[in-house]
Amino acid sequence: MKNLKSLLFILVILSALTTMVAAYLTLIHSDIRGTFLTIALSMYGALFLLAFIDILSSRIYSTKEKALWTLAVLFGNSLGVLMYLLVGRKQVSVAA
Repeated sequence: MKNLKSLLFILVILSALTTMVAAYLTLIHSDIRGTFLTIALSMYGALFLLAFIDILSSRIYSTKEKALWTLAVLFGNSLGVLMYLLVGRKQVSVAA
């Protein structure tokens, strides 16, 4: 599970950087902005998928806690994933 946490952190950073590059390319009307947006959306999709898998496969959380973290990730977007990584994963590592 430590590898999953590292992968989630890397995806958060890379997706944010890719989104910033895509926004800059949009501002300067570059032709490759669509490629960067596609990459960023793919990273965000993978990020959410991995976060959901990690939350739902956890044996530490009750069903209610899993539902709350799932809603936080779903409606909090990247901030929800960061909250889960910084707060929720600490709860898992302390309990294990």
